[in-house]
Amino acid sequence: MFVSVQSFGKTVFNVGVGVKRYDVQPNVPPDHETMFRIGSVTKLFTALLVARALDQGIISTFDEPVVTLVPELEIVPPPGKTSQQVGPITWRQLMSQMAGVVRESPCIGSCPFTSEQMFPKIAATPLQQMPNERPSYSNFGFAMLGRFIAERGFKKSWEDATRDEIIKPLGLLRTGVNITAWLTGAFGNNAALPYVKGTRTVNPQVAGTLGWSAPCGDMISSPGDLGAVVSDLINGFHGSGALFKRQDIYKDLMRAQFIDYGRPVTGFGMPFELFQSANGYMAYRKGGNAGGFSALIAAIPQLGLGLTLNINSGFDENGKPGQGVIDLLVDAFHAVYVRKEAARRFAVPPSGLDEYTGRFVTFVSERKVPSIVAQVAVSPSNPTLLQVSHFVSPVASVVARWLSDDEFIVDYQHNGTFVSPGLSCFGVEALSLKNAALTFHRD
Repeated sequence: MFVSVQSFGKTVFNVGVGVKRYDVQPNVPPDHETMFRIGSVTKLFTALLVARALDQGIISTFDEPVVTLVPELEIVPPPGKTSQQVGPITWRQLMSQMAGVVRESPCIGSCPFTSEQMFPKIAATPLQQMPNERPSYSNFGFAMLGRFIAERGFKKSWEDATRDEIIKPLGLLRTGVNITAWLTGAFGNNAALPYVKGTRTVNPQVAGTLGWSAPCGDMISSPGDLGAVVSDLINGFHGSGALFKRQDIYKDLMRAQFIDYGRPVTGFGMPFELFQSANGYMAYRKGGNAGGFSALIAAIPQLGLGLTLNINSGFDENGKPGQGVIDLLVDAFHAVYVRKEAARRFAVPPSGLDEYTGRFVTFVSERKVPSIVAQVAVSPSNPTLLQVSHFVSPVASVVARWLSDDEFIVDYQHNGTFVSPGLSCFGVEALSLKNAALTFHRD
């Protein structure tokens, strides 16, 4: 297993434990250049490819119907619904798992077909639910997403487009889709093998490939390369990313497309899976499992926190090895970055304070209340203090760290009671927080 932590675009911690392969180096742990299969983390690369198409004007918006670029695509409505009710499927819906597509393609496993051969199979596979109803995790949807944007948008295969548009621009030296080259030693002995949990037996699924469905889960990468990817996402969120000229694309990719206010709060982005972490922050994660490997890439961009996790011993990234590390890091990063900077005065923009006023919401909520709402005004005498209507008392206990003109973090340094107007219909209920922080976005 290898764990890597990034802070505002720089790697601050690396550690490898265990053994990367017993056959050649039985006592050597993986390092930051060790190659692992990354499973569904591949979907992040496919989403970035669609975003590159937007950045280059190949598509006009994520909300553009896919049929604009792929006119022969036929989407069959779910039972009891009509095509008019479904409407055209968009890039955003596919990227955020909101298109209603079934989980697996008609050719589960290796899929030795071309896109042209797949069109009749797509037309024979109805949606399992209406688009935008709620997420329906779909490997099939991401296979379509990657193949169509590459072949019709970039006029090349998904493999070549991913190499030319993502891997090369980010300078990734140990990332690719050629599993055969990886297994036959093209990268030397610094390629991990997956082992059945608790044994030295190589997982028999190690060499399985997905063919046409590769854009959903067929890539290999190293912790160092995945760290470079998450670092660019964090840098882009703060306005200095390298992959896209349009920096607003980064925030759109990281924006929640669906929120489920259960416990914990979860949701979907493009293509991130969102989990509420310590102190109320939303962790933007993408995990994957393939051929006996598990991988996780995660970011909490407001804190500049990035994490990559690669496992070759049968553990699932969705368990404690993933979220447990994230929660531990959030506590530390929150203490170092937010509370240290919250007491500082932020620079007032030339346009004055008006752009920092308005209605803001946060995802964090108990009792399945849709959101906590704050009507915010900035104190001219001390811009780090917020005058918040119908939300908080006392005002003096609220300190803000502004991340941009449409986003801030509130740091609760005292034990106060914070009440949302939306709670009134549930009776007199309040959300009490102590020594925590919430991120607010302009509504």
